[in-house]
Amino acid sequence: MARTPEERKRGLMFRDDLPEKRGMLFDFRKEGFHSIWMKNTFLNLDIVWLDEDLKIVYIKRDTPPCLEGECPVYKNTAPARFVLEINAGKADTLSSGEYGVLY
Repeated sequence: MARTPEERKRGLMFRDDLPEKRGMLFDFRKEGFHSIWMKNTFLNLDIVWLDEDLKIVYIKRDTPPCLEGECPVYKNTAPARFVLEINAGKADTLSSGEYGVLY
């Protein structure tokens, strides 16, 4: 879980694997529009924005790694408090409750 500005800045940078049913949850402490980028992230990820009630408000699927140059910035289209980064292709399993945090 990324709670501090430093933890949120580092995110999943420099990781070369992410175990199944694992991810990183970013808590921005209040709802708003929170940008995410993939700088120095070696994995394709699904990025999921959630509101205060953990309801999914936006998903950016299969975001590619960014290892050089200027990286794209991904932003939610509805207010969110949390962002969950998980392995690419796994966002569709969230409604099934596979990731317990979302019950």
